[in-house]
Amino acid sequence: MKTIAFIRLHQFNEHQQEAMDQVAQYADGLFVLTHKLIDEGMYEIAENHPKCICIKRWEKPKYANLAQLRFCLKWASKIKPKYVLDFDEDEIPPHRFNEVFDEFKASDKTTMWFKGLWSWHGIYQIAVDPMRRYLAHMKVYKWSEEISKIDRKGFNAFERIKYNSPEAFLSRYPLVHAAFATPELIANRMLVGGSKGHMYNSESWFNQAVRTVPYNKNLTNRDWVKLHHEIISNNS
Repeated sequence: MKTIAFIRLHQFNEHQQEAMDQVAQYADGLFVLTHKLIDEGMYEIAENHPKCICIKRWEKPKYANLAQLRFCLKWASKIKPKYVLDFDEDEIPPHRFNEVFDEFKASDKTTMWFKGLWSWHGIYQIAVDPMRRYLAHMKVYKWSEEISKIDRKGFNAFERIKYNSPEAFLSRYPLVHAAFATPELIANRMLVGGSKGHMYNSESWFNQAVRTVPYNKNLTNRDWVKLHHEIISNNS
C-alpha cells in the first residue's frame, strides 16, 4: 500500500465516524489500534469501515499515547508504505489536505506538521475567542528504513526532528481538534488535564464564554490568527 493511516482509538466516540471518514479518504487502508476499555460502538465503526484492513487490540488497558506511537511505527515497518498518516482519533485533517499533502510528497521533507483549531460544542464550530495555543504536531511522515529506527517523542514527533527542522514541512492549513466538540468531551478533558502543547489544564478556561465561528477550509494558520485578533478588536 502506498498510503496508510493509523487510527488509535481510545475515548472519542461522539464523532468517530466523521473523523475516520475524513482520514480514510486520503489513505489506501486503515490500521486500527484499540483496547478493551473502549466503547464497543467505536470498535464496530472501525470494523465496518470499508477501508479497515486490520484491527489490533492494545495489550495495556491504560491509554499510553507515546507507547502506541512506537507500536505503530513498528507496525508500519512491517507494512512498508510510502506515506503514513498518524492523526489522533479526535483530529480532522484540513479539508484542503490533498493540496498540502501533494506539496509534501513532492518535497524533500520527511515529516509533515500541523497547527490546530479547537472545536467547541460542535465538531465544525471553531473557538476563536479565546483561541487556545496549539503547537505544531507531526501527523504525517514518509516511511523509510532510516526513519523507522528513530524513536518517537512528544508532539507525535520523531527524536531530533522538530517542526522547524530542515526535514519538517509545516502545513499552512490547520487540522481540527474535536476534543471539545460535546459537553461530555469537555468534561472528560477537564478530568484528563492539560499538556505542554495544548494548555487546557485551567478549569477557568472551560467556564468562560467562548466565541465560535463555522470552520472555513480556505483559511490558513495566519488567517485564523488574524480572525481571532479582529474578533477581539471588534468586541473590545
